Amino acid sequence: MNVEPSQPGSTEQKWSINARRALLRDPGPIIENMLDQRIADEELRSHRLAQRRLAADVRSFADYCEQRIGRVVKHAEETVTLADSLAMSDSEAARRRERELILKALDIDAVQAELEELLRLFEQLR
Repeated sequence: MNVEPSQPGSTEQKWSINARRALLRDPGPIIENMLDQRIADEELRSHRLAQRRLAADVRSFADYCEQRIGRVVKHAEETVTLADSLAMSDSEAARRRERELILKALDIDAVQAELEELLRLFEQLR
């Protein structure tokens, strides 16, 4: 692959010559500009990285909430089934199921408190 040198007097060559002369006279503004640009580029990369991390955290949190809500729904369905079976019988087994139902109801309160805490945390993420 042959690369021909810039033609004498081309815009690229003139810019290069002018840049070298400016650097020789006073390198401060050009170097400051280059540093400012690098800092701005790094801040932009850092900001984008932070946004991607936050998005991943929010997705992970949403997945966790979805799983937890699924467990709550399943728990509620089991509780309703247990209550229905209790309503149909009046034996020692029914009394045991009644105790189970009370325990499940207490567990539902704990789950509800946890979900409220999750919602509060989610609101803080916004």
